[in-house]
Amino acid sequence: MIADTFTTRQYSLAHSSYALYYRDQQLHVLDVMRGALKAGGRCAIFTTNCPHGLVDLAARFSEIPPEVEGPLRFGPTVLRSYFEKNFVRYDVHNFHNVVTVPSTDILIEFYRQTTYYDASTEEKIRAVVDDEVKRSGNYQYEKNGYLIIGFVEA
Repeated sequence: MIADTFTTRQYSLAHSSYALYYRDQQLHVLDVMRGALKAGGRCAIFTTNCPHGLVDLAARFSEIPPEVEGPLRFGPTVLRSYFEKNFVRYDVHNFHNVVTVPSTDILIEFYRQTTYYDASTEEKIRAVVDDEVKRSGNYQYEKNGYLIIGFVEA
């Protein structure tokens, strides 16, 4: 596709953030990205990572769809294995983020927009978040990221 679409066919960086795990044929996409790199080029993929506190909270009360669970493990499983086999070297960076939500209503509104929203669990989640907001003034949860950067031979 790159050779057919773009006049530039070799790149110093191929990058994807929060996208690759939604694609079919993920390994083929990675092969195309790697194949388009110049000597000494880098391939950088950023993805979500466990733990994800909002998903974990929802999972206490309902089943989380596989299309949500899979991406949370994509970096340490699929990407790491691929990069070990296909790059001369790779670096992994784990990002630890804490999301602070000031009110239950805000968290519930955010939860309603997720792909794993289950209306039947909303009141249970509301109760947990209400308790924490009353106790500490906000609700916090982890939302982590995984960045892997592979290097091709110079």
